[in-house]
Amino acid sequence: MGQFYYIKDTSKSLTPLFSPSMVNALFYSICIAVCFLLGFWPQSAVSRYFRTGDLPMNSLMVFSAVLIMLTIIAVRSGSGEMTHHDLAAAIDFKRIAPELQSPFITHGFIRFLIQNLLVISPFLPVFVLSITLSAVAVSEFLKLLLTVYQTTLICRLFSFHLFLHFGSDRIKGFFFNLFFLIIFFIITFFLYAPLNPLFQVYGSSMRYQSSADSFFSVWELYMVVTSVMIVVLALSTHIVVTRKRPEEFL
Repeated sequence: MGQFYYIKDTSKSLTPLFSPSMVNALFYSICIAVCFLLGFWPQSAVSRYFRTGDLPMNSLMVFSAVLIMLTIIAVRSGSGEMTHHDLAAAIDFKRIAPELQSPFITHGFIRFLIQNLLVISPFLPVFVLSITLSAVAVSEFLKLLLTVYQTTLICRLFSFHLFLHFGSDRIKGFFFNLFFLIIFFIITFFLYAPLNPLFQVYGSSMRYQSSADSFFSVWELYMVVTSVMIVVLALSTHIVVTRKRPEEFL
């Protein structure tokens, strides 16, 4: 596949990392994240917030906004919408896309893992500044990053799995993705909040409101459940890719 297979932007790739669509989406997302960073900039010194016990909500708002934007990018990436091809060309390149030609576990899945990390990395300066303003501990910062990574990876895998079943029928894919996101981001909050990604962002950003043990165990539960979901989606996708011919995905 070549040394730079996992990150190279080629006409054969279903999810090119540096396509104009991806670059534009990341650029505008970073601009929006900066707006949230400035919009929720603390009006007083952080030391005053420590004295009053009411810490700034900067990191909560920034991470929540970025999580939602990266989720949208992940869903579009999984369905092959972030390429620089028009629809006619997309139908052609899906026949030779490496994600559909090679075993998914050893190629497409690893590509997803690496690309997901690279997509999040441009937001690190904004993340670091926001947690500094909100006095978030390094351990909580790492939890926030892992929450964003796991959540977006699940959404990308789920969207790609739908693409394998619906092919170029983007209407069905859109509604199934929308239904999944409503369940994941909204309904889980009412059924069992610890499985809600935004609840996890709140828990790590505003941890001072809860005991150390409670949110640590809740976050661990989220990591375990999402890890299981990733494994199940990866294995089921691998089976579908292995059993189908490339032209069947159109």
